[in-house]
Amino acid sequence: MEILYKFVVEDNIETIKENVSPKTIRDDLYELHLIDESQHVNFEKISNEECLNILLKNLSLRDNGGQKYKQFVENIIQKYCNWFYKDLHTTIENNDWIQNKYKSILNYGDFPRKPAHYVDRFDKITQIQDCLRKLPTVGKVILCGMTGSGKTSLVMGILTREMVLKVFAGQVFWITVGDADDEQLLMLLSKFYLKLTSDIQENNNTLFSSKDILKDKLKKKIRENINNGQMLLILDNVCSENAIQAFDIGCRMLITTQKRDIWKNDHDIQLVEIDGSFKFDETCALFAKCLGKPINYVQRIREVGKIHELCRGHPFSIALFGSQIATFKEKLLDSDSKKWKDFTEMLQKNCSNQQNTVISSCIETLDEEIRNKYSDFAIFPDDVNISSKVLEIMWGLDEFQQRST
Repeated sequence: MEILYKFVVEDNIETIKENVSPKTIRDDLYELHLIDESQHVNFEKISNEECLNILLKNLSLRDNGGQKYKQFVENIIQKYCNWFYKDLHTTIENNDWIQNKYKSILNYGDFPRKPAHYVDRFDKITQIQDCLRKLPTVGKVILCGMTGSGKTSLVMGILTREMVLKVFAGQVFWITVGDADDEQLLMLLSKFYLKLTSDIQENNNTLFSSKDILKDKLKKKIRENINNGQMLLILDNVCSENAIQAFDIGCRMLITTQKRDIWKNDHDIQLVEIDGSFKFDETCALFAKCLGKPINYVQRIREVGKIHELCRGHPFSIALFGSQIATFKEKLLDSDSKKWKDFTEMLQKNCSNQQNTVISSCIETLDEEIRNKYSDFAIFPDDVNISSKVLEIMWGLDEFQQRST
């Protein structure tokens, strides 16, 4: 993957500055199109440090997924610093180093963590990955499905190391939008702009009066400093077309939503319907992770099929049951345990509302003290952020007790 050359150069920039003299090798740099004609002439007149800064800026601005960095390493570093070239190649081939780069890209892009007992839904993942690979520069893939159908988890599964590094050149960003109003959208745009720019002085002077101003600034920033043909912006849980318009900044987008007709302009749009159900094997895979057992062990448990059927394979419901399976793992692994049967009986009590039935069944299994504390949350408005200090006061706990509750 060519983008690895960019990362390895950035990691070893000080060594490069000490050992590479662009001023004396300007003919080679010009032949490789790493500097232009005017720079080639000017390099003779300026210091080596200035030459190096121009070269590094050229690599960054003219790069296409690591191609220019690869040219630099394979031609300039190999020719003039062969000892160092071997070290760079050893790093590029180091799987741990590559994995750490992948993780740091996800962290920088504000990606949420995968659920504890995440399972891949390979058919859907492959379908959406194919859509993304074929997507034009300003195209959009929209994942549409009901609440709890697993759209967000699917996106996490789609963005494998190969996709992030090879297809998107490490340029992936995640923004959870929800039902943000105009003021909240402006805040999200501001945060995203600050992430992409390092011009702190301009940021302080600009503080940001309108979405349109920020949108124009983001477009300019992406054109100047980012290869927008490879960048992917993920908008999660979008509720209005207004949010898509606000972030329509000239790059590829992956959008999750419950609304099938959320984007009226069907140009360069690919709509993927998420049917909202696990296959039986996917349910077994999740339960197997919860139990720490192989999938064939779970497949032999008769009640698992009944739970899958009663939950209709709904990912949210299955995952909720998975948390209960992890909690009661020891009892469920006891061959004489009736806990599996208890689970199915709780589900069968009321199948009229699948999701509420699963939630109610899980609440019933909580200890009475914890169940009472859960009920206390009913006094708060929906979607309010409840601080730990509030819980300490409400339940009469100190900081350490609150954390363990």
